[in-house]
Amino acid sequence: MAAGEVSRAARRVGVAAALVTALSVVAAIPLLVPARSGPFCLEDCVSYPYADIARFWPGDYLWMWPAAIAPLALMVLGAAMIELAGPGRRVFAIAGFGFATAAAATLGIAYLSQIEVVQPSLLAGETDGIALLTQYNDHGLFIALEEFGYLMLAPAIAGIAMAPAPIGRAAALARWAGWINLAAVLGSFVFITVTMGVARSYRFEVVSIVTDWLALVVVGGALAWGLSRSRSRP
Repeated sequence: MAAGEVSRAARRVGVAAALVTALSVVAAIPLLVPARSGPFCLEDCVSYPYADIARFWPGDYLWMWPAAIAPLALMVLGAAMIELAGPGRRVFAIAGFGFATAAAATLGIAYLSQIEVVQPSLLAGETDGIALLTQYNDHGLFIALEEFGYLMLAPAIAGIAMAPAPIGRAAALARWAGWINLAAVLGSFVFITVTMGVARSYRFEVVSIVTDWLALVVVGGALAWGLSRSRSRP
């Protein structure tokens, strides 16, 4: 396959992956539900040992499907950007792809463990160990996995946004969004950890989801627009 054909194929994949990245987040937002535990819970709160959480199925879990798709799509976008990277920018694409892979794997485990392990166990009356695994434990394994996943997602977004060759204002918007998000996620992690320590509950998780998701929509949309326009040029 000629180099030009490879580039066109990578651009098509990049446009599709960027759109899926942004649209997955948009689809997840209306499926979010109020906090059921921890500092942000206002009503109908649950607490240890979380034995009565089966009643929240499936509504509280629907958002996890598009939320798991978004980092996978970003990983594909990163792979396309390795091919489409501008001069001297391939290293950003490779780094972004690596971080996106870590984020996709971690968040996939976090979300599928809730859907495929926690809920079936509750329905079967197998409640041993559920308190550690459930999303409703504000200092449980699920929160730890999400924190790591979204912490990895921030440099993934920044690296992928830095990778493409100049494609006008879309590239500039993507880069600014990627770096602002990276600074916000890392800064909030340091601040919340230093000021609250192990009592931080899911505060960083909430901040990182909000900022990462916003960046995914902006970067995904900008790169889809920029790559599609560059494809149409002679």
